[in-house]
Amino acid sequence: LPVLFKNWKEIQYFVYKGKNHKLVKKQLELINHVDISKEELSLKYLAEIYKDLIGVSDYSLQKDKLFKRFLEKKMKLIQPQNNVNTKKVDLLKEELPITTASLTDLCKQIMKDDIRYKELIDEEKSYSIVKRYKNKNKEIYKSKIKEFDCRVVLKNEITGNILITEFDVHKRYMYFSSKDNIKIEMGFPHSLKKDLYVVLFGEEEKQSITDFIKESFEFEEDFDNEIITKWQERLADYYLKNFSNYNKFHRRFTEETKSTISSAQFNNWVKGRTTYTKDALNLYYLGEFMKDSFFIENYKTIQEEGLKRQTFNIKLSRKLKKLITQILDGNIIRKECSPYELLLLEKMENCIFKINEISIKKENQSETQ
Repeated sequence: LPVLFKNWKEIQYFVYKGKNHKLVKKQLELINHVDISKEELSLKYLAEIYKDLIGVSDYSLQKDKLFKRFLEKKMKLIQPQNNVNTKKVDLLKEELPITTASLTDLCKQIMKDDIRYKELIDEEKSYSIVKRYKNKNKEIYKSKIKEFDCRVVLKNEITGNILITEFDVHKRYMYFSSKDNIKIEMGFPHSLKKDLYVVLFGEEEKQSITDFIKESFEFEEDFDNEIITKWQERLADYYLKNFSNYNKFHRRFTEETKSTISSAQFNNWVKGRTTYTKDALNLYYLGEFMKDSFFIENYKTIQEEGLKRQTFNIKLSRKLKKLITQILDGNIIRKECSPYELLLLEKMENCIFKINEISIKKENQSETQ
């Protein structure tokens, strides 16, 4: 639903005919219309049981707080259809047809004149303003980071075809250095070199590991993938704009802050190989060094979520290593693959490439690796 409620000009959906088709169609209709008929049926059943349990002669369902809220909602739905409610009815006995009231109209009816919702409405307005402000700043930030182009010439290890494409310098790519001893790594394009092997996910999309993970997995209950991607994107951008050497960056960072992070750990951090540090304060110091409040305000969260993400990366890498080995050997045993592995296989079977040339360009300056 969060995806469906975005400001699309058009939504197309493709499903096979039958029960699944009917369910999808019904769910899409609920986006614009609300139906409380099933809620009504459940409450009527509950009301009959409740009356028997209470067993009081003057008991009134209409006045019971348990049912009052539903009855108010039902009345608001009936009134727009009948224009004027000229007769008093027993709302628990009155059948309510499937309503065509829009979701927006229903919300307005229920919340418009109710003082209890004033604070909520004001909060929602404030949230909307802040969201627009953040989106505006995000677009400005994105326009700034498009200063770099990364041109890559690749050879497909399965088909032998040559592919000339561009990498996003702020996203991480999955790679390994040897086909004989595959060790999965993840890193930014500025850490990649000629003769490394990269995996681009999807026959058409040619996705980075950043995009593939974001689109293929749900992390709401596991870890905050967005905050991890955000801090890495900012770090990559800062490095490209200010340095061309990892050791120089490390030396400046440790000289000007209280951080004692080792050169090896720092370099893996900047290259995008790891998503966390051993000491969360390193992230705080990074915020001071870069003059970026995002790190200062979120350094503990970044550390916690990054550690979870790193654990996920290790598990995913093990699965991918097994599949890459089978693909390169031409010995894919599909019947022994789990549904999860088949999904991965579909995305990467013909997408293993060797880097013939990679260059990162900023305006009129270029660095070829």
